[in-house]
Amino acid sequence: MKNPLHYQLSEYDCGPTAMLDAISFLFPQEDILLDKEHPLAYNRIVPEAYFNKEALEIYALGPMENREAVLLFNEETRLTADRTIEYYI
Repeated sequence: MKNPLHYQLSEYDCGPTAMLDAISFLFPQEDILLDKEHPLAYNRIVPEAYFNKEALEIYALGPMENREAVLLFNEETRLTADRTIEYYI
């Protein structure tokens, strides 16, 4: 069973929505394991073997030399040295 696709809530969230839809479409619901112990962090566990294959088949990311990565983060919530509290005892 496929997961339902997400819809954009504003004109600014097309990128994250497209990425979520792509991941939802790639992995059938029965594959992605449910995790009810982390309700505020995540609810599915995707086996590493899905991402670590170099073969040209479904779910595989392909050969290492052909892969690219996109790193996403929020500048407002990023932890920096001046925004991090350290405790010494």
